[in-house]
Amino acid sequence: GQFTGAIFLIIATFFVLQQLQFMRKKDPGFNRDQVLLIPLNFASYDKFESIKQELLGNTLISGVTATQQRLGNNLHQTGMMFHGDGPAREIVTSQIIVDPDFLTLYKIKLIAGRNFSRDYASDNGKTYIINESMAKELLKDNPNAPMTSLLGKMYGFRGMDSSGRIVGIAEDFNFNS
Repeated sequence: GQFTGAIFLIIATFFVLQQLQFMRKKDPGFNRDQVLLIPLNFASYDKFESIKQELLGNTLISGVTATQQRLGNNLHQTGMMFHGDGPAREIVTSQIIVDPDFLTLYKIKLIAGRNFSRDYASDNGKTYIINESMAKELLKDNPNAPMTSLLGKMYGFRGMDSSGRIVGIAEDFNFNS
């Protein structure tokens, strides 16, 4: 029994090491090198822009962004409504609230549309960037339509008057890496 247990543990160790090696080499689809996460509480949230400008004044800091959650902590689901060319569809998905510099800092590529921008007043909580997987899901009834056909479509939280428009489509990335 001990010999069998020892052989099992050796084989299991081999597979664990292979998985760890794979995880180290796999490109998650975003830049995670040289990134420092600093949690903000409700008191510091109102001062974020001041903190951001102070940090950007340091030549050693190349970018600052904000998000409601840290990488790997995106386990919740949210009900959304999509108003495409057909009837409205209810969708359950994960979502991340970010500031306009998020995609730039993490080097997440856009494949269609545009990034969030402070130059558009409508971008203040009323625009959405979806990823490729969501675009494919939204187009499953019309698979021959280009992803760009989703740009400008109404999208937003279910049951709330916060519908906005899809302004961009990002490449898929593994947010939980």
